[in-house]
Amino acid sequence: MTHRSWNPKPFFRQLHPDVLQQLLQSLHPRLVLDGQGLVSEQAYRAWKQVPAHRRRQLDVTLRQIYSLGTAHARPYLSELAEQLWDVAAVRQSRTWSARDLAAQLYLANEEKLLALQASYAVDPMDYVWEYRGPSSARLMPVADAKRHVAERVECYLSATSYGHQCYVEDYLSADQLRIAIYHEGETMPVETLQGRELRVHWARPLCRMAAMYLVDTCTLFVRAVRQPDAEFLRDLVARIYFDNPAHFADPLIVPRFSFHRLIDPDHPLFTKGEDQIDHISLLRVVALSPHRAVSQLTVDLRPMASLEETRAVLASHGVLVSSAQLSGVRLLFAFSGQGRSRLRTVHLQNPNTSNFDGTVRDCLIRGYLLKWGIDVEPPRAVAAPAR
Repeated sequence: MTHRSWNPKPFFRQLHPDVLQQLLQSLHPRLVLDGQGLVSEQAYRAWKQVPAHRRRQLDVTLRQIYSLGTAHARPYLSELAEQLWDVAAVRQSRTWSARDLAAQLYLANEEKLLALQASYAVDPMDYVWEYRGPSSARLMPVADAKRHVAERVECYLSATSYGHQCYVEDYLSADQLRIAIYHEGETMPVETLQGRELRVHWARPLCRMAAMYLVDTCTLFVRAVRQPDAEFLRDLVARIYFDNPAHFADPLIVPRFSFHRLIDPDHPLFTKGEDQIDHISLLRVVALSPHRAVSQLTVDLRPMASLEETRAVLASHGVLVSSAQLSGVRLLFAFSGQGRSRLRTVHLQNPNTSNFDGTVRDCLIRGYLLKWGIDVEPPRAVAAPAR
């Protein structure tokens, strides 16, 4: 399906000129260039000259390539490239932008790329992955840990579409471990102004992955663009600082959150007065649908809706409060005070996704989620035996 609004002018401009010319030669109807100015400008003028009914047919193909030119779609495109090309070509494709890669795959096998595009879906949850380890394990100070981390990160990056250069910062104390990794991202078109004209050059923007391990809760928080990156950083921390690659529990074994307690009248959400929480609202509920033709339902609720109203709305859509149908929620915590700073919106999604940042207020909210039985402690991983 198409996920992005269509705009042909930046689409032509952000394709590499060589790739754009190859793409134009394969299109039906073909776009005839006038030879005046940049290739992207010629392509846009030629596109405007196509009759409206034929342009709509042309746009169907161009929109499908356009919608796959994102960082989210890159893993799908890379997987298809490995099916179609040899090792050398796949390695070379890692230096291209996602949009150039989508166009090249269209030229290589139009049918397979369009099948990929039809099944592609955007993942809207770009938050923090959370992994928990055994309470009996201890962080081990590692000599020259920063160098070990940098070497493994560079090795990992070299097998991806990212650039291979990286810079590592780490901090280890008695109560926490912090790691920040700055690295080159994917090749992307960067637009600049030269006088009154737009020009495009290709560069790798700086990206950041980060991990924070809290000793008191034995929990590792990982922030990364993609889940494979988060899992790599999780395993890296486990291997270097715990000497056990399987240190952290698999978050997919048991869903972490038990959302039905939020709207179960038998489980009231009590808070302490000294914590100054004035109100808790349920803003969004994501639930499995009882209807065969619908995979899931997203219900947006008005702020300050009562639990009775929430239960009635979900029941009208066939969602049972006592079942395990709920897969994600958005909560609003209103603290005492004035202004927007008193509000904290929390996103939770099973099996283990959240947007907690480790602040004092977030730690307070997580404590209440544990107390209410919403944040369910998963089974602990078994620590490696001492050698």
